[in-house]
Amino acid sequence: CRHRGASLALARNEETGLRCRYHGW
Repeated sequence: CRHRGASLALARNEETGLRCRYHGW
């Protein structure tokens, strides 16, 4: 999922599961 105005650099952390913290899932 896309991050809330986050840089694409942070998007890479999405695979590590950080996406859950960014979206609150």
